[in-house]
Amino acid sequence: MKQSKQIIIIMGVSGVGKTTIAQSFATAMEAHYLEADDYHPVQNVMAMRSGKPLTDEMRNPWLKAINLETHHYLKSQPDKNIIIACSALRRSYRDILRAGLDNVLFVHLYGTQSMIASRIKNRSGHFMPLNLLESQLKLQEQPTEDEQHISIDISLTKQTILDLILKEVTKTQTKR
Repeated sequence: MKQSKQIIIIMGVSGVGKTTIAQSFATAMEAHYLEADDYHPVQNVMAMRSGKPLTDEMRNPWLKAINLETHHYLKSQPDKNIIIACSALRRSYRDILRAGLDNVLFVHLYGTQSMIASRIKNRSGHFMPLNLLESQLKLQEQPTEDEQHISIDISLTKQTILDLILKEVTKTQTKR
């Protein structure tokens, strides 16, 4: 499927600020926002709430649902950017997310374990408990050179992070 706009996936472990950054960037870009957590089956949410890490078998239908929703949205709005907040921890997960899509940019948010843990402790209303952070950090695979991506340290200000993403998006759009 050839699309005219970009898909930007804000990725990283729980607590790095994916939702905050993705929502802010989508608003600034007048783009469609998609929250990957909304596509988790109830069983996945229950498992995470109880402190059980997800398996690949649990993640695959969730990742495929996000990919399918992205394809549906592109059919109805091919000229609008899509910003997705999704952990996308492993290369195989990112491959599922971008299957059949062009022009996907991964924005990998990262920070120290202590900074991320502090953020998780201080947030409310999220199903992901602090005790799963270590399993996510162990599972995470850094994006590779053959994946269109940028990595951004979450110790930077929110505005600096947004500016860096915009700079990368502008750069990749001028290359097309």
